[in-house]
Amino acid sequence: MKRIGIVVLGLVLACGLGSRTEEPEEKDALRCEMKLKNGSLIKGTIQGLESVALKTKYGELKVPVKDLRSMTWGEIKKEELDTIVARDATYKGWIQDMEPLAVDTGYGVLKVPTTAIKNLRVRRDADTLGDDFDAGTLDDWKTFGPSSWTITDGVLQGTPSGNYDSLQYMEELEGAYTFEVELIGANNAGVLWHAKDQNDATALWVSQGNARVFSGGTWYNNQIAYWNAPVQQNATVRLKIEVDGEQATIYVNDQKMGDVRTASKSGRIGLFCFNQATQFDNVVITR
Repeated sequence: MKRIGIVVLGLVLACGLGSRTEEPEEKDALRCEMKLKNGSLIKGTIQGLESVALKTKYGELKVPVKDLRSMTWGEIKKEELDTIVARDATYKGWIQDMEPLAVDTGYGVLKVPTTAIKNLRVRRDADTLGDDFDAGTLDDWKTFGPSSWTITDGVLQGTPSGNYDSLQYMEELEGAYTFEVELIGANNAGVLWHAKDQNDATALWVSQGNARVFSGGTWYNNQIAYWNAPVQQNATVRLKIEVDGEQATIYVNDQKMGDVRTASKSGRIGLFCFNQATQFDNVVITR
């Protein structure tokens, strides 16, 4: 597979930009957010894509487009594998050569060479991401640090190592979305968003009687907000974060805490616990 050389976008308009497409939207249209290697973001509806082929060490895998969630092309210089996130699992390998993707933006159809794409997310109306942990696996998650993460009867338990460890959902998010999760036993535990790696993230910490937000690089150093919060030890705590780029609105047990402006506007969501074992369940991401 050839993906070598200078990335040339070569975006070709298949129809003029002067008038907006007035065709009625299909009920099951495959909407996408496509981030290019030059930093541009394209939103629209993919046309003509039926499946994606991924070469793995076990053979070639074909993912039907109806099961596709996202694709990320790894950096060749860093010898990174490509990643396909499907509805049933996450797969790594080498995405096979594809024709330029046709994306109807509503103002015209762009034909985008896959060599120009960094990652691609797809969604359908009312589509959600997340994990209820009923499947008993953490295939969609990546661990950072030696803390233990186990699933019992559809509930995730984190057992901290005493370090600033986390479990992060592998799909990167940007733009506007809502992130919800339930915690039990939260004592200096909580959630991350805009996570880039083990250290660079924004964090909502909760413990008995309070909630705090940290942002600005390392997610446990720079506190930017503090509230008295309805958090009781060993009771279920419902966290909801409405994210819109750098802006976020924080809710604890359905009570609005306030708004914050974060240091970043994209990245992964995550879970963490620091002082004691904490249970997590019903992670829901709505876009």
